[in-house]
This record gives sequence, C-alpha cells and structure tokens, in this order.
Amino acid sequence: MEIADHKKHDKKSGANAMTTAKQFILISSAPIHECLVSENLFDAGIGHVIISRTVEDNRVGFSIFLLDVFCLGVTNAFYIITSKADYDRNIVMRTQRQQYVDIRPACAVKLVEDVVLFAEDLGFQPHKDYHVAKEIFGDVNPFGDVNTKDCKTEYRFGKEGKPYFVARPSDSPRRCKKIIDKLTAKCGAGGFIFEAPCNLSTTVQKLQVHAAALINYRQDNSLYVSKRYLNMRYINV
Repeated sequence: MEIADHKKHDKKSGANAMTTAKQFILISSAPIHECLVSENLFDAGIGHVIISRTVEDNRVGFSIFLLDVFCLGVTNAFYIITSKADYDRNIVMRTQRQQYVDIRPACAVKLVEDVVLFAEDLGFQPHKDYHVAKEIFGDVNPFGDVNTKDCKTEYRFGKEGKPYFVARPSDSPRRCKKIIDKLTAKCGAGGFIFEAPCNLSTTVQKLQVHAAALINYRQDNSLYVSKRYLNMRYINV
C-alpha cells in the first residue's frame, strides 16, 4: 500500500513522476546512495528493500521492493528518478511508519534475488515492474560495484520450515484458492500453512476448510485449523 500511495503522490508532482524504463536503466552504473531494509522483515514476513543511486543534478534514482519472505516473493515494485529532497521526504515518511536499517548493497541485491527464486520455485512470479526496478542492481558480478558473493548472509524463507501464505482481508476466495492450489501442487499435503484474518470466514467456507477440522484456540487467541491437505490459521484483526 505504501508503494501505491507514493505513486499517487508522484502523479501530482510533475516531471519527476515520469520516469521511463529506458531512463531508469541508464542509472545502473551510478554510485550507490544507500540501501535500506525493513527491520522486522523476517518477523512480520513482509517488508521493503530500498536501493538508491545518486545521479547528476542532485537527483536520486531508487527502487522499492515489497517482499513477502514467507511465500509470494516480490509482490510489488516501484522505480523512479527524483530530486534528492523528494527522496529524503519519502524516506522520512516511511520511517515514521516502520523502522528501517542499513543493509550492504550486496546483501540487499542478494535478498531480493533470492526471495524471487524462492517464490518462483513455488510457482509465483515477481511483480510486473520488478524487471525494470531491478536495473538498480547494476552490474552484479566480480567487476561491478555490487557483487552478491560479498554477502555471506544466507537468507531462509518461509516460516516454521514451510511456505506460509498470509491472506489479506482484501483477498478474494478466487485468489486464495489459486495460491493454495499452487502450494498444494508443489508442497503436497500439509506442506504449507495458510493464515487468514477472522473476517475471511466466507473465504474459508468457499475453500471448504471448515468441515472435519481440528480446531484449537491458542494462548494468543488465534484459531488454529488443520486438515490433512491444508494448515490454516485465523488471526484476529
């Protein structure tokens, strides 16, 4: 949602909003400005990676990747070249909503690329704008300014050793079923976990998860429902 909000803001801000793919690709060799990652990314399962480069005329080109490290990979991506002042304002607004920490460029690139591979293996492709936004990575090889081999961190995706799909209140039964079908085909019975807000009861019924289920209330008041072919958790929102 934050990415969408920024796009709406940029549509009103003039020429800086009109960054074409061709323009953006040209900044791939510009100096790295900074790289940031959501501090609680692997606790919450979702968060952002921001990679920026300094370009001429006191401007900054940057990409924002929305990552679902539990299951779906890069679910949104955004890229723009804008003024340094506008970039700074954007970062200030973001840090008021959640905490970000610095991350080495090599690790930022490795994190994004690795979660894409993880999700693709499950059958989920990255957001359509990812392929342009990733041009911010630059020349990722021993001769480039960002070499993922310099990052020694090994990132682990999923949760509790399994893909972990967390549905949003806005997710339709059709979308949930499509994702669950892919996970079932790839992971088999009991090979993944599906979590949904309590207000998705209609979705649950249409997915026929409510019947013959073992239901327990946990200490955190979440409702755990397991079935032979599917693990599901309701979370109170």
